[in-house]
Amino acid sequence: MTIHEFGSASFTEERSRFAALIEPYRSALQAYCRSIARSSWEADDLVQDTWLKAYQMFLRQPARGDMSKTYLFRIAHNTWIDRCRKKRHAAGALEGETFRLPQEEVDPIELRSAMETLVAHLPARQRVLLLLVDAFGYTAAEAAQLIRSTEGAVKAVLHRARAKLKSLVGVSGEPTEAAAPTDGRVVNEHIVYAYLQAFRQHNPQALVRLLNEEVQTDCVPAVVGSFHTGTLSSGMPMHPQAALSRGFSPGYSSPLLVA
Repeated sequence: MTIHEFGSASFTEERSRFAALIEPYRSALQAYCRSIARSSWEADDLVQDTWLKAYQMFLRQPARGDMSKTYLFRIAHNTWIDRCRKKRHAAGALEGETFRLPQEEVDPIELRSAMETLVAHLPARQRVLLLLVDAFGYTAAEAAQLIRSTEGAVKAVLHRARAKLKSLVGVSGEPTEAAAPTDGRVVNEHIVYAYLQAFRQHNPQALVRLLNEEVQTDCVPAVVGSFHTGTLSSGMPMHPQAALSRGFSPGYSSPLLVA
């Protein structure tokens, strides 16, 4: 056997072994990608990217010998997040200023400070819609469907929210003194924590529940309790159709008046 033939045989063997490892999870991964992507072709593309990245990791650690569903879902999750961030960055360059929370890799203190600013200075509707659109990558139409409003109303709310945040940032791009939640505003730590959890878990359902709780009762004990008990589902930003088709209900029957 020549070196070339040996290499080809080895490559074929590795591919066959990888295929055998992932076969039990093909259907599950396809379903997962369809639940988080916004179209069937995006889901198929995400599946292919996930297989490619998993295979690259497999080649680096061929002796690993296992391939779990959780592992594959995590690859798909991270791949989708990266894709959404790139799209938001490109859209932001075209559409002008949009709000940006710090990336997950930065100091958590910076992330908490940004969330405290949202809680201290923006009404619940503005806060939630800003996160859905500027952080999770939803379109105004998709966000409107999630909160049962209209695209025009959502765009109006986003305009006011971005204008408010812009007024809190100085010429240098650094927050002004007015941005600090120390000007008589009392920041509810439970609300900040709940929003942080929803953001870190990329959980649009949790954001809508928070909005519903704050609008109806001006508090979030039920939502915070759900985070502590782990009853809120976590995962990637879910397309509104996927969220609704899974039986997700914001908890109210009439549209929210977005103002």
